Amino acid sequence: MKKLTEKEYQDLMQRFADAWGVKSQQVMAIEEMSELQKELCKYLRRTENSGEYTKEEIEETISNIQEEIADVLIIVTQMRSIFGADEVDKMIDRKLQRGAERLEKWMKEQK
Repeated sequence: MKKLTEKEYQDLMQRFADAWGVKSQQVMAIEEMSELQKELCKYLRRTENSGEYTKEEIEETISNIQEEIADVLIIVTQMRSIFGADEVDKMIDRKLQRGAERLEKWMKEQK
């Protein structure tokens, strides 16, 4: 399967929103994030009690997490487009910079 270009990706995200509607996609975002949350909880439970679960069960959970991450990233990209990609990107930059500053401060305190 070929990798989509950024333009193809954005066009497809817009087509999803146009076809199914913004409200429907918002509900889908909630559902997809909930499914990821459930799989992450399952992974924590299975790895904390590793003697109770087989290697195959844990690997299956990891595969499920990967699938749910993909679903969440797709739907979050749609939400980004719907609610203003430029503003979201600015907020991401600010939050990453603030996180970097906090990390730097924390690292200095650890010395």
